Amino acid sequence: MNNRFPYLFVPCILAALACAWVATPAEVSAWSLPDHRVRTMLMGDLVSITDGADPIPSVSWEPYSPLSSAQLLNPSGATRPDGRPDVALHPASRWPLVVWAYNNQTDHDIAYAEWTGNGWSAVRFLTFGPADEVDPRVFVDRDGAIHVVWWVRDNQPHVMMTTRGPGFPDWEAPVRVSPLGESAVRPTVAAFQGAVWVAYERDDEGDLTAFRELVVRRRLANGTFVVEHLASAERTGPLDPILHVLGAQLWLDWKYADQQFGFTALQDATWRQTGFLPWLDASWVGAESVRLDIQRLVRNSNNETPTETTPTP
Repeated sequence: MNNRFPYLFVPCILAALACAWVATPAEVSAWSLPDHRVRTMLMGDLVSITDGADPIPSVSWEPYSPLSSAQLLNPSGATRPDGRPDVALHPASRWPLVVWAYNNQTDHDIAYAEWTGNGWSAVRFLTFGPADEVDPRVFVDRDGAIHVVWWVRDNQPHVMMTTRGPGFPDWEAPVRVSPLGESAVRPTVAAFQGAVWVAYERDDEGDLTAFRELVVRRRLANGTFVVEHLASAERTGPLDPILHVLGAQLWLDWKYADQQFGFTALQDATWRQTGFLPWLDASWVGAESVRLDIQRLVRNSNNETPTETTPTP
């Protein structure tokens, strides 16, 4: 299954967002439906994450809907301001759970909350202390295990991960994914075929404005992470990679160039040659639309390399 929330947006929300490039209200909200189902909405600014002093300056968390405080998550995040949310759905209940970078003014900590059936849980911090921890991503395995990754902004940026096992109330101690000597940023995580996969951007020289490379690592039974695949990018800005799982398919997509997405799928235990799709709408809606097109290509690839176009010179 693919538990990544943005694919659940309804067309009217996408159309409304597309008309507002700046100062779009942002919220994560939910309300109960019959039979314990829940409807969830995520609204967000259309300005990309940047590498500035505040890595996520554009997310406002400003409430958009006239809902009760129990239905709105983190409405005070607009005044801090907090980083953008990442949302996943629990495979059993289909209730949402959310992670984001909570702004403590001097640094960010990774915050977590989940829908309880009648409202949002209390915010729980997965990290705390002086480190600046940003850009979290969350993934829920079929068995209910929750995996969260983020990166730490310091002299050598690096990627961390924590897991909460199915049925357990507590989170495991965070572990480092990227090795010493490697500058790693903007990770993504997925669980597939009994293994946990983490991908992220890296630049071995530590110059985050230079051309970047993507690293895909798989966690072994002993807890170490091994490199399974490398991919390149021509873009100097953020690549924003995301791992996806849908049924028996795992794939990775990213912003390969300023007007092009790249993607690769794991097929027969091998990561296929990179495929490409044009990305002509630089907004958040435009990026999500390309990711949906990539999903369709991967699902219909029939074990062939799912390549739509070649890189633009």
